[in-house]
Amino acid sequence: MQTDLTLRLPREGEEEEFLRAHRATSPEVPYFLHFYKEGVPFSRYLEVLAEQERGLTLAPNHIPSTFLFAFVGQRIVGRVSIRHSLNRFLSVWAGISDTPSFRNSAAGVTLLQSSICLSRSPATSSVSPVFY
Repeated sequence: MQTDLTLRLPREGEEEEFLRAHRATSPEVPYFLHFYKEGVPFSRYLEVLAEQERGLTLAPNHIPSTFLFAFVGQRIVGRVSIRHSLNRFLSVWAGISDTPSFRNSAAGVTLLQSSICLSRSPATSSVSPVFY
């Protein structure tokens, strides 16, 4: 069963949905949102994700990564983080996670398939998929 899933960043007007997914998932999966800190304005969080993707303001031993959210309609059902390369500290290519209300649905499979397709983009094409 195919799910109509789109990988993208949330838009400015979707902060409420972003926070809903964060609250639903983060107690169980504290790493659901990379680089997010409570109280940071949503617009700043989106800037941080863009900086990480471009390789700006990286922590020591970190590498550029693309962090996208999986949407089915207006709902965030999961997220994917794809590293643009690997190093000796970061040896896993991508991480995916889904929100509790979409577990055991086709959304997770579609998220995985979409992540593999995204890995074929020029920024990540030299990395072999290894998920955690």
